[in-house]
Amino acid sequence: MRRFDHLRPEFKPYGFTCEIWEGAPMIRPDRHNEIEINFIIEGSLKYLFGGDRIEIVKGQTGLFWATVPHQIIESSGDCKYFVVTLPLSWFLQSQLPDNLVDPLMHGRFLITNNESRFDLDKRLYQSWIQNKGILREFTDEFIHLEIKARLLRLAMDFPEFQKKSRLQNKPHVPFGQGPIGKMEFLASFIAKIINHNSIWKPSLKS
Repeated sequence: MRRFDHLRPEFKPYGFTCEIWEGAPMIRPDRHNEIEINFIIEGSLKYLFGGDRIEIVKGQTGLFWATVPHQIIESSGDCKYFVVTLPLSWFLQSQLPDNLVDPLMHGRFLITNNESRFDLDKRLYQSWIQNKGILREFTDEFIHLEIKARLLRLAMDFPEFQKKSRLQNKPHVPFGQGPIGKMEFLASFIAKIINHNSIWKPSLKS
């Protein structure tokens, strides 16, 4: 079970990961150029996210673009949570709905709750941890597809979700390929200069 390494250089990439973390307070903020997903399986934690205080509790999933400074300032109930980090290039190439992508790219912290999926999600995240690195030429691809499918379901928790979205008529771009390098660099550069201090939650719960 991981904890934040306060000696870690700022903006050092995590890459494509899925791990279980302990919700321990951090002595300083972290920043890295990935999309981060937190799925709380025990207890709760409070973030200081770009100046806002944000709480995530058991059963909730939080998503944010981690270029915004984020720091766990409090945890309770022996907090444990899954952390998934997604390279920005992969996230942008995945052609996800605008109602998921746009708030994240504007520095918002998204929180959704779906209690009916708790056990299913827990097994899904555990399978990603167990399979990662085994026959990687096969498992990485289906893990990427499963993560994309879970993100699509998360997008449906938000009221702006429309069936006619960026999903239609968009070619599949394999992980690590495509003309995304300059876009990612520009997005990262802008994020290092400007931080958006806001939180957004869905008004609809499934």
